[in-house]
Amino acid sequence: MNNITIGQYVPGNSWIYKMDPRLKVILTILFIVMIFLISSLKFMGIAFGVFLFLFISTRVSIIRLVRGLKPLLFLLIFTFILQPPSGNMLMLLISLLFYYMIGSNLEARWGAFRFNLYFLVGILLHVVAALLVYLLFGINISMGTAYLNLSLFFAFAAEYPDMQVLLFWIIPIKVKWIAMIEGAYFGLVILAGLLSPLMSVRMILTLAGFGIPASLVSAISALVSM
Repeated sequence: MNNITIGQYVPGNSWIYKMDPRLKVILTILFIVMIFLISSLKFMGIAFGVFLFLFISTRVSIIRLVRGLKPLLFLLIFTFILQPPSGNMLMLLISLLFYYMIGSNLEARWGAFRFNLYFLVGILLHVVAALLVYLLFGINISMGTAYLNLSLFFAFAAEYPDMQVLLFWIIPIKVKWIAMIEGAYFGLVILAGLLSPLMSVRMILTLAGFGIPASLVSAISALVSM
């Protein structure tokens, strides 16, 4: 616990140390609530600037801060990438078992480092894509890892193209044919998302009924995942 800076008193003599402790607790709570309510990248940048100003004012070493946060990095990364593939409990269980089968086989073929690098780079590209869309078009988009999870199947099909699985637990089919169907689906999602500004509401709802989301977010997620 001595390595964790959060919650510990660090001696100092800046103006922040001279403030009333009760006021500092209240302001800290308000700042945390404000961060959770922010949905704009611009205001998030302003909040980060305020944090940076306050941190510099404390005159605490940045090395001490980094060392203090190190034990929490795993928790931060885990909660950042934790994206359940489905809200339905049955489908969630099936999806997790399916991804476990794919992931364990890919990790055995690639090695743990290459497999983790593949997934982490995919997450990073999603973040970069969301930032670029906001900077270029001023649109806030929230992208999950659904298409990144689906893209694992492409890698699995490339490594084991002739492996046979039971579709719907009944129909035997080779993995490469499922990958081709999934590739066509990715293409339809990307095309529908890019053309969505030109579509009518009725057409968007019709495509949604066939499981094809006509949205820019889905198109970017599918494109980045591929």
